[in-house]
Amino acid sequence: MVQILVLTHGTLAQALLETARTISGELPNLQALALDWNEPRDRLREELAAHIAALDQGQGVLVLTDLFGDTPSNLALSLIDPGRVQVVTGVNLPMVLRLSCLGERAMSLEVLARWIQQKGQQGIRLGSRAAEAVGERR
Repeated sequence: MVQILVLTHGTLAQALLETARTISGELPNLQALALDWNEPRDRLREELAAHIAALDQGQGVLVLTDLFGDTPSNLALSLIDPGRVQVVTGVNLPMVLRLSCLGERAMSLEVLARWIQQKGQQGIRLGSRAAEAVGERR
């Protein structure tokens, strides 16, 4: 099964996983990692590479980062290895919750990455439009 690493600024990754666990239960193939911002960039990249290597069980690792262009994303993007490491930026709670619903369903790393990107985008709504849609269903 593809392993998932949530990599963000500060404690956001841990908070996302903690919240998802509260809602849906255990998340056996998801882990959170916060990098020490005071460490040199080369050291952070080495730490991230080692963490990804330790997680990989042969089907690859999907890294979800919070913000495209930030240090966690840039470090993760530098480690992309087709079929082994893929990155999706802009992680949000709907994405993490969707991953918790996968169970043992097998998907390749690339298919999972595209699927979770789509689910994350679907979780973003304009409030006035969302309220109209909810009103229509009543």
